[in-house]
Amino acid sequence: MPGVLTSARENEEAEPGNVIVEIHWPPEIDADVDLWVRAPGDMPDGYSNKGTALANLLRDDLGQFNDLTESNYEVTYSRGIVAGEWTVNLHAFRMDPGHPPPYTVRTVVSVMRPAFLSDSSSTKSKAPSQSVTCVRTQRM
Repeated sequence: MPGVLTSARENEEAEPGNVIVEIHWPPEIDADVDLWVRAPGDMPDGYSNKGTALANLLRDDLGQFNDLTESNYEVTYSRGIVAGEWTVNLHAFRMDPGHPPPYTVRTVVSVMRPAFLSDSSSTKSKAPSQSVTCVRTQRM
């Protein structure tokens, strides 16, 4: 109702949170590892589909190509939290010929809401064009 204030606790419970998915791989590796996130009932979000109804890929890291930073990092943010299965996949798009695989890619999943949940894992990518599911959860 316009003009009616609710308590901070009511607002906290009603506001949606964000799911943040990050991947990191060593800066000396000039590889292109792609992050793909699929929220329940939504299309996958990744390098060729940077925005969906619920999430956006905010950083698509190509390794050292056109990169002024020393970090290899990709991140996806959601606009809210939907119950159901969330899937996080990694795709080894381009490998570094100077550093043969496997590569260790750290994956961090954070859920920003009153009951904070965070998860982290490491995944090894072994071959070009390999896709790996590194996180699958229904704990939202």
